[in-house]
Amino acid sequence: DPISKAWARQYTRLFQEQFSRVGTGEETVHTDAYGFAGPTLLKDSCSHFEFYATGRQNCEHCLVTLCLKQRQDLLSLLLDWIWPQHDIMIMDITMPDDG
Repeated sequence: DPISKAWARQYTRLFQEQFSRVGTGEETVHTDAYGFAGPTLLKDSCSHFEFYATGRQNCEHCLVTLCLKQRQDLLSLLLDWIWPQHDIMIMDITMPDDG
């Protein structure tokens, strides 16, 4: 949780400057320029978080997924010594279909 909260503190303002609506989930609640109050991160599991932003011209939405090492699981920590795992951020940006 500290890593995901630090990520949200670091990047929420950047996303707020670029998108009109930012956030979903159950972590930190904020209010954007339009008065939309919404949580910043969605906690899917102890090591999986999602961040959503929408409301930018020529961009339908942006979904950021944080896949963190399973630091809460002793077996995963032990296996990490043999097969090291890394924290991963996946950014999925959907553009409009002008079809």
